[in-house]
Amino acid sequence: MSIVLSEEQVDFQKTVRAFLEAKITEDLVRRVAAEEVSTDEPLWESFAELELHGLGIPEEHGGAGGSWVELGLVLEEMGAVLVPVPYFATTVLAGQALAAFAPDGQIEEWLERIRKGELVATLALPGRDGWDDDAISVSAGSTAGAWRLRGRLDRVIDASSAELILTVAGTPDGPRLFAVESAHDGVVTTPRMTLDPTRKMASVEFSDAPAIRLGEGAADRKDLERIVDLATVGLAAEQLGAARRCLETAVEYAKERFQHGQAIGSFQAIKHRCADIFLAIEAARSCVYHALALAAADDPDLGRAASVAKAAASDAVNAAATGSVQIHGGIGFSWEHPAHLYLKRAKSSGILLGTATDHRERLSRCLTTH
Repeated sequence: MSIVLSEEQVDFQKTVRAFLEAKITEDLVRRVAAEEVSTDEPLWESFAELELHGLGIPEEHGGAGGSWVELGLVLEEMGAVLVPVPYFATTVLAGQALAAFAPDGQIEEWLERIRKGELVATLALPGRDGWDDDAISVSAGSTAGAWRLRGRLDRVIDASSAELILTVAGTPDGPRLFAVESAHDGVVTTPRMTLDPTRKMASVEFSDAPAIRLGEGAADRKDLERIVDLATVGLAAEQLGAARRCLETAVEYAKERFQHGQAIGSFQAIKHRCADIFLAIEAARSCVYHALALAAADDPDLGRAASVAKAAASDAVNAAATGSVQIHGGIGFSWEHPAHLYLKRAKSSGILLGTATDHRERLSRCLTTH
């Protein structure tokens, strides 16, 4: 399967890059990072103008259309600027989960509101790597056909901003996916302090919260596992963009910073460090673009490709963010420089939805069982 972008896709990526770089400044990222919730209404509304909110969701299900390749390119550019709004939670996590269980009148309405930028949503999955039955901490009970949830979720992405929270809960028939509106009295969200202030996390407490069950029967588990794989690929695309930006800023600084009468970029140690980072990024790019192509084609090998992409992208962004801090020297270690924001994002994204080691172990299990 080809991983070479078409001319239209390249132009689309350039347009998104120019748009985001014009809209998102370091001051904006720092301001939102200092707040408890990810809120910047003008920026959020501007995404709707380009129909970015519903990207990757079929038009017949209330989305904006476009394939996962286009969505991945958007996520790559958002990772490059550390976009400070709940796009990943709403479009990638919740949006894809809702689309998996469409058509349904209520679901279609939620997807249409997501496309228009009128609804912020998120999805909580059990387990460090996105799925673990033993990590399910919410239970669901039904009385007279009405479902209610009880339990607690920790570290849910952008839960404080979300008006709709999707979560996996245990039922007598096994784990199922439910939707809860956060405005109900039975839902309490509490912001959590984390390493990465640019990606908000919150705990969620359910106390007999009214919920809507999504999907029916055994298809739930298969659909949820695919949603995890899609989110993993999307996160890897974000990491790829952040890694690219770290290398770009490091190279630019190495050309401008002089020591002993010459640019530090001419020093062999710096050149080799940048070259190693570049190779790691390009290797990750091939893995990520391949996984995006499989996601767009709904290929059954998506799971393995997602793990390869996440492992490669995690390694690349960690190397790029660490290298950027060190190449920038003393200024790179200061709070005034944005390098630390990318380093924190690299560390948090490297854990989210499974570490590189988790995904290599998953890949090993896949290869030994087939």
